Amino acid sequence: MKRIRFLILGILFSLCVGVASKDQAIAKMKRVDRFEERIERKERHKEKTQQRIQHRVEQLTRRLNLTSEQGQQIKQILLESQEKIKAIFEETKQKIRQIRQETRQRIKSLLKPEQIKKYEETEELVEE
Repeated sequence: MKRIRFLILGILFSLCVGVASKDQAIAKMKRVDRFEERIERKERHKEKTQQRIQHRVEQLTRRLNLTSEQGQQIKQILLESQEKIKAIFEETKQKIRQIRQETRQRIKSLLKPEQIKKYEETEELVEE
């Protein structure tokens, strides 16, 4: 009888571990999908930015009768400006990440160990 109970417990444990592994695999696949989506969004954004800059240069060329040299110089100015703006956004995103991390740490410092585990699980769901 003890052997049967032990065997059943072993099977149940194996099933639970299998489910956890499956859940972990699914979560990893979702992270990969999100990563690929981010890369695609960045590429689309980059293309749109290039198109906007080109459109702006064409507008100015028509309105101001720019020479081709002036058009190229203005395009370069707009590209440089875009890079500066992008750097500002990256700095801001870093600061936001840091504030969020500090917030999570402060919240966790108030929680009991079992609450911390649930909180971390909740935070993983929010980030998805």
